[in-house]
Amino acid sequence: MRLQTRDLDKEAERTEDGIRAFQAYGQSVGEVLKQIDDERFIIKAASGPRYVVGVREKIPKKKLLPGTRVALDMQTLTIMRILPREVDPIVFNMLTDGKSN
Repeated sequence: MRLQTRDLDKEAERTEDGIRAFQAYGQSVGEVLKQIDDERFIIKAASGPRYVVGVREKIPKKKLLPGTRVALDMQTLTIMRILPREVDPIVFNMLTDGKSN
C-alpha cells in the first residue's frame, strides 16, 4: 500500500505541474461558429480572426453548439473549456479556482 501511495503521490505531482504549466500561458476567449467534424470546429476569436481548432478530450462535444463561448489555449488554440455566456474569463477563473481550495 505504501508503494501504491507513493506512485499516486508522484502522479498527482506530475498532474499539478502540468496544470501550473498550462495556467502560466493563459487562455483567450472565442465563440463556436460551426462544427466541421468530430474533432474540429470553426471558432471566432474575441480579437476578430476565425480559426479551425481542435478540442480537449474531456470537453463534451455535443455542448459545443454555435454561439457557445469557449476558452482557447493561447499557443495551440485548442478548446480547453466551455465558458458561461457573457462572463469575463478572468472572473470565471477566479470563481473556479476558489472552489478547489
